[in-house]
Amino acid sequence: MVSIRIPASLRRHTRGNAEINVEASSIASLLSAIQSECTELADEILTVDGELKSHLHLYINGRGVAEWADNQPLTDADQILLVAPVAGG
Repeated sequence: MVSIRIPASLRRHTRGNAEINVEASSIASLLSAIQSECTELADEILTVDGELKSHLHLYINGRGVAEWADNQPLTDADQILLVAPVAGG
């Protein structure tokens, strides 16, 4: 089971939880697990094709997901962080 840190701006979609846990062994299965197990969050962060929306970023062990292959294995020790942009000025 992997843990995903959720930014404060999206916690209303996780019942206020700062972290969620899902069964996932790869990046592709992580996004799929979010889609099936956390539907309210999925509606906010994933496209209809199950891809992460372009304005959001997912980091695994400090590296952006763009640097990883979809089939990159994940372990329980991996640190996963979802980052939403902050607007304002």
